[in-house]
Amino acid sequence: MFHNAGTEPIEWQALDDFFGNISPWPILRHVVANAWQLRNKDGRTARHRVTFDDEQSAAAEMKERARTLGAELVGITHVTDESLFAGHSVPYTHAISLGLSMDREEMAHVPQQRAAVEVLRVYRAISRTAIRLARQIRSLGWPARAYGNPNSTDVLHIPLAVSAGLGQLGKHGSMISKEFGSNVRLAAVLTT
Repeated sequence: MFHNAGTEPIEWQALDDFFGNISPWPILRHVVANAWQLRNKDGRTARHRVTFDDEQSAAAEMKERARTLGAELVGITHVTDESLFAGHSVPYTHAISLGLSMDREEMAHVPQQRAAVEVLRVYRAISRTAIRLARQIRSLGWPARAYGNPNSTDVLHIPLAVSAGLGQLGKHGSMISKEFGSNVRLAAVLTT
């Protein structure tokens, strides 16, 4: 299946939609539910801006909020050209990278459908965490946007996660964390 890596329309969108829509219902329902919730990735920023003593206290506050919302891995880094798809730009300077592990028992059943359902379930859950964190940041008067699964993002999650200290880049191109290996799905919140 082809995927749209950005917010702009792609030339093969009809083909991408076709293959996505012929997926079995247990898979399709997570895809549709995640797309539905990601409509809340942006929102209004509060007029009054809450200030922090310094960057370290702001980072500690955001990490704690992310963990409370369900993220198992949390790190903060700067947004760089290496963390964006070529030709894309974002109006944000910082990224809060989020990770959530998948159920190893379910993943032991790859390539069966139940493993695919687990992957999409976790993408949906970590996207929900990103959406809620972005909403909280906006309520503090800071612009923020949630970036969920790879089909709905302008950013490259793996370079962000590695830069944020969630893990290291594996030979297979995925991130490997100390806690979960490569058995993790990523999302991010970009802010200033």
